[in-house]
Amino acid sequence: MINFASIYRSPGSGISVFLVEFMSFYGFLSSLSSPTLICGDFNIHLDTDTVSSLNFKSMLDSCSLVQHIDFPTHIHGDTLDCLITPSDFTDIDNISNISCISDHFCVGCNTQLKRLCIINITE
Repeated sequence: MINFASIYRSPGSGISVFLVEFMSFYGFLSSLSSPTLICGDFNIHLDTDTVSSLNFKSMLDSCSLVQHIDFPTHIHGDTLDCLITPSDFTDIDNISNISCISDHFCVGCNTQLKRLCIINITE
């Protein structure tokens, strides 16, 4: 099983408050038995080394999380969107921008989902 979480951070909201809230949310996610893929519009310019982006990347490192998007996700060439997984989650590939339906590109990826079969044998 895989959990999915989608996050939107309003561009006007403070990054320090967001980082505290993200850590709290991730504390809950890390207590789950299945890995969580976190995606969404974080409105942090990850393509530049700003205080905000460096603090965010540092927080991801401290949680053993990996941000997989390394290409522009916005029509102005910025990387504002994330696809985040635990560092030991290896079943993800072919991450790409698909099309532009707004000022952000859609991001797609492939992942391996294993189907759980439960057989109930009664006498």
